[in-house]
Amino acid sequence: GRGMNAILVDGAEDVRIGGNQVSGSNSLFIHNSAGVDIEETTVRDARGPAILARDSSSVRLRRNHLVHATGPGILLERVRGGEVSGNHVESAGGDDRGGIDIAESSRVNGDGNTIRKAGGDGRAGRVRVAGSDQVDVRTSDQ
Repeated sequence: GRGMNAILVDGAEDVRIGGNQVSGSNSLFIHNSAGVDIEETTVRDARGPAILARDSSSVRLRRNHLVHATGPGILLERVRGGEVSGNHVESAGGDDRGGIDIAESSRVNGDGNTIRKAGGDGRAGRVRVAGSDQVDVRTSDQ
C-alpha cells in the first residue's frame, strides 16, 4: 500500500529473502536485525532508497537489481558487519548521495557491484562512505 514497505525485516535474526520483484514501493527495509541475506531481488521505482538497512548487523546484499530510486540504490546506516556484492544499481542517488551509500557503519565489504547514473551529477560507479571504518565496497565501474 501507499507509504508502506513491500518487504520489512524488523527485530529479526537469520532471515533469507530472495527472488522477489518489488515496484513503486517504499524501501525494502531492514531494521534492528542480524544475519539478514537479501539476494536476487529486483526493486524498481523505489520511493527513497531501494534497500535500506539501519541499526543492524551481518547484512548481506548480493546480486540484487535496483532501478530508479529517489534515494541511493543501497543505504546502510549504523550497520556492523556486512557484504554488498554483485548488485546492479541504475538511476539512483541524489545530489549528496551515492548509488551505494554507507554511513556510520563498520566492517562492510564487497565487490562486483555495477552502478550507472548514480548521484545528482550522474557519474557512474559512485560509492559514498561517511563516518564509517573498515569499509571496502567496490564497483566494477571504478
